[in-house]
Amino acid sequence: MTIIAFQKILIVGLGCTIFLLFFALLLKMTNGLFWARFPSEFLTDKNDPRFESERNIGKKIAHFLFNFVSPLFIALLILLVLTYIIR
Repeated sequence: MTIIAFQKILIVGLGCTIFLLFFALLLKMTNGLFWARFPSEFLTDKNDPRFESERNIGKKIAHFLFNFVSPLFIALLILLVLTYIIR
């Protein structure tokens, strides 16, 4: 595998992790309810106690993504920088 092919794989990996981190940020900003709501529904349901289980699931997903995808993003970024330095 050449360095250029490895760099392309790293760039795709960075794109995927950026998407997942953006999704986690949206979940955190909406208190976990972005998972199954449109913005108009979110505004009416954000304090409704009927959706507490959805809120908890969204918070757990955001927590998981921030804890496990963030280090992966940093590692991929470091590897990409190193491939450009080596080349």
